[in-house]
Amino acid sequence: MSSEVGKVLQRAARLYRARVAHAIADLGLFAGQEQALLLLADKTEMTVGELAEALNVRPPTASKMVLRLVGQKMVDRRDSDADARRTTLSLTKEGQRCAKALRLRLDEVETEISEALDGKDIKRLRKLLKRLSQALATMPASGDDDLSEDD
Repeated sequence: MSSEVGKVLQRAARLYRARVAHAIADLGLFAGQEQALLLLADKTEMTVGELAEALNVRPPTASKMVLRLVGQKMVDRRDSDADARRTTLSLTKEGQRCAKALRLRLDEVETEISEALDGKDIKRLRKLLKRLSQALATMPASGDDDLSEDD
């Protein structure tokens, strides 16, 4: 039975990612960049290390993501005024515009999901997924702490 749960969970996750990818396709983002944009939109500035930790990826993965976002003119990279050894990240005007559009698209996907399930099912699903996530977080990973799909 547990392998059936895993199969259904993998299929749902894959379909969800495909739906999100379709919804944001015209924004020109690579896989995982939407999470970084949303995190940066919620903060005035952040370091690459803080971003990596928040995304639960290794710093080199976050650095690669940041380089792409800088190249797309969505993120600005600056030396910190307080500490010259630190580089801070913030969204450019284009990044802010993209983050706003991204939030709207993700809200639309959430609405679609809500329409597919009734209120009780959504609450139950959210509760079960949180419990499952907490349980999985305490288990050893398969040798790789980087949970990003970006590599």
